[in-house]
Amino acid sequence: MKTTVVINCYNYSQFVGEAIRSVALQSQLPDELIVVDDGSTDGSVGVIEEVLTEVGFGRLIRQKNGGQLSAFQTSVLAAKGEWLFFLDADDTFQNDHIASCLAKAEEGEFDCGWTKAKFLSEDPDENGRVFSAYRGPAGALASTQVVTFLGMGVFNVFFGNITSTLFIRREILLGLFPLPESILASWRTRADNCLIWGVSLLGGRKLATDLATVNYRVHGSNSWLSQGKEQDIGHRIRSLAFKEHFRRQLGLPSQAVLPVSQEFLKNKQPALFGKYWTATGLLMAGFEARWTVYFRLLKARLKFVLKSR
Repeated sequence: MKTTVVINCYNYSQFVGEAIRSVALQSQLPDELIVVDDGSTDGSVGVIEEVLTEVGFGRLIRQKNGGQLSAFQTSVLAAKGEWLFFLDADDTFQNDHIASCLAKAEEGEFDCGWTKAKFLSEDPDENGRVFSAYRGPAGALASTQVVTFLGMGVFNVFFGNITSTLFIRREILLGLFPLPESILASWRTRADNCLIWGVSLLGGRKLATDLATVNYRVHGSNSWLSQGKEQDIGHRIRSLAFKEHFRRQLGLPSQAVLPVSQEFLKNKQPALFGKYWTATGLLMAGFEARWTVYFRLLKARLKFVLKSR
């Protein structure tokens, strides 16, 4: 089973060398290492070239600055491995990351998996703390729309994790890429969302592991840590644009756009109630819209009350 590690780098000269070395120290080396430099201006290219020479394998691909999703596309289209392991240039793998993930993947038929991560921080209280954006149980994810709705829509479970924890079959990603320039340009950061949504839209089978084999570096430029719990309007707009693009590409009905957030399309043929997915999608789109209106009315009412005092 051939593997490729892909590292995306933009102005991380102080970190990228350590990321590359962590790949070279794997107990099971990847068959291929690709580092995509996304138009860095801080000397990252020189560091990458030096460390690749030092470790004795891997290749550098340089491109004009296009953002994280553009770098993902470049690496996916250039990769040869069956499994792609993603790594941000400011993070590192623990020595058994690849071997442990492959062992989990071989336990079933999966297209996408992720691990947990550990904070790599100068704060002694935070350093080494295990965390995950996915808060559900480990194992193969439920294959019914009802269960996935309960997970995402009610219990707020995100069916994925941050970039450096992801390992995905290249075959399914080739159904995602290439993307139009208009989509690429809008995802300069947080593009791991697109990988997660894309796998869902294409019917990918997901695996949440209980491993914690990634070190997530905490520093001032972390977009995931700094984004906060509430998404800004720009992120909502580009998210809908991404989903709408694939809805059209796959010929899905218009009401599929909102339920993608609840991962309704994670499986092409859900084991239970699959033929009712359109009705379920309409119901949940209405559910989401109803609560959006409710909270807007509540907010307006509170403003009115406060203003009247």
